Amino acid sequence: MTTRKISCLGIVSAVSISMWTAPLEAKQCYAPDARAQERAFSRAVTSEGGKTIWLGGQTASLPPVADFEAQVRDVFASIDKT
Repeated sequence: MTTRKISCLGIVSAVSISMWTAPLEAKQCYAPDARAQERAFSRAVTSEGGKTIWLGGQTASLPPVADFEAQVRDVFASIDKT
C-alpha cells in the first residue's frame, strides 16, 4: 500500500469511529418502573443529533370492541406515564 492509501484509510477509519461513538455518548434512558429496572429495559431513550425519542413497550390493549381511538388514547396515556 502506498502512503496515500494508508492516510486515506486512517482518515476514513477515524471518521467512522467518531460517527458511531458520538451517538452512544449523547443518549438518556428512562426506566421509571421497577419492572423496567429489574430487566434492564428502558421505556424510552432520547438521543441528540435530531432529538430522536425511541419508545419501547408501548402497545395498545385489545378492547372488547374494536375502537381505534380508545387504543390510541391508551397508548398516549402509557407514553405520558413514561
